[in-house]
Amino acid sequence: MSPPTGAGAAALGPPGTAKAGVLELLPKTPAEDYEKIFLVVDTAALEIRRLIVIDPLGDRMVFDLTDLQEDPDL
Repeated sequence: MSPPTGAGAAALGPPGTAKAGVLELLPKTPAEDYEKIFLVVDTAALEIRRLIVIDPLGDRMVFDLTDLQEDPDL
C-alpha cells in the first residue's frame, strides 16, 4: 500500500483534519507483527491524528487519536 498524497492523504485523517501529511514508517529488519505503519499528521497543528498499522497479510488496524492533552497533570 502506497501512502496517499493530496486529497487522498487528507481522507486518511479523522474528520475535522484540515490538512494532513502522511509519514510511512518501515522496519529496518522484517517484523512478524507489522509490515509498515502510517502516521497521519495534522500539518496545521503538528499533531499525530491517526495511526495505521499494516500487517504482513495486508490487514489494517486504524487508531484515531482524539482529545489529546499535552503534558496533563498526573
